[in-house]
Amino acid sequence: MERLHIVYFLRRKGKIDQPHLIKVHHLNNNGVHLRDFKRWPSELRGKEMSESYAWSYQRKYKIDYIW
Repeated sequence: MERLHIVYFLRRKGKIDQPHLIKVHHLNNNGVHLRDFKRWPSELRGKEMSESYAWSYQRKYKIDYIW
């Protein structure tokens, strides 16, 4: 099990909000998938969280992931 610190940004009305940080435990050895990430904020902020935003694709950057 690996503990991840994920920083993500939300965009509203064309402007980027302040960064948000979530800390999660991740079991998958194949990396983080967008479906995993979308589930974590929903667990913290409610089911509507992931449904309220459009999500971009996953891209690996060095050792981190960018969406």
